[in-house]
Amino acid sequence: MTVIQDAVNTAFKLFGSDRILSQEKLAIMIDVVNKLTKEELDCKEEHLQRYSHIFTKVVEDDLFHFSIFYVQKGKRLPLHDHPGMHGIMKVLFGEIIVKSYTLEEQSCTRSDDKRPYKKTMDNTYDSSDQPISLTPNSNNIHEVVAKTDVAFFDCLIPPYKDNCNFYRMTKGHDSENEIVELICMGSEPESSYYTVARTYSGAPFTLKPFVQVELVNAYK
Repeated sequence: MTVIQDAVNTAFKLFGSDRILSQEKLAIMIDVVNKLTKEELDCKEEHLQRYSHIFTKVVEDDLFHFSIFYVQKGKRLPLHDHPGMHGIMKVLFGEIIVKSYTLEEQSCTRSDDKRPYKKTMDNTYDSSDQPISLTPNSNNIHEVVAKTDVAFFDCLIPPYKDNCNFYRMTKGHDSENEIVELICMGSEPESSYYTVARTYSGAPFTLKPFVQVELVNAYK
């Protein structure tokens, strides 16, 4: 069985019954995502020769989304969120810097348009690293900067119901405690950011109902 087929089967099995997420379920999903490779998913640096940002839809289901992002060296995915969602990112080739922010608890009475957040991640990742994990309440607002030409696999649980929100950092911040003020700009990204769609060309897979997945796994 290919890893992408295993990832699809695992996602249906873990999230298709009670739809209740747990750390145990997420750890199992992270372990499978970590086995994905650029070869199996047909991710090549040459795909970035013409465009700076490319998006490939792999699976779009009511339970989860799988996708691949390509970003040229020096470009980035702007500061954005995944409302109420868990995210798992796995670098397939190249290096990325992920900067993430988590809402400060004491800011709960503030209005939503400008609120203080603490920087909780500022790390570099490549394909040898474990997947990056984002939760609804931790590291959810983040930006991705490409140190080199890069591709990464993205798993979102549950999938989007609405568009993500984009954010802008204000001048007011506490650098000593890494506290910044972020303003929500709504669902429209900055004008310089755009993505081009690319059809998935990696290893084939099938989408199977949860009951069938249980039977397949039972006879491994």
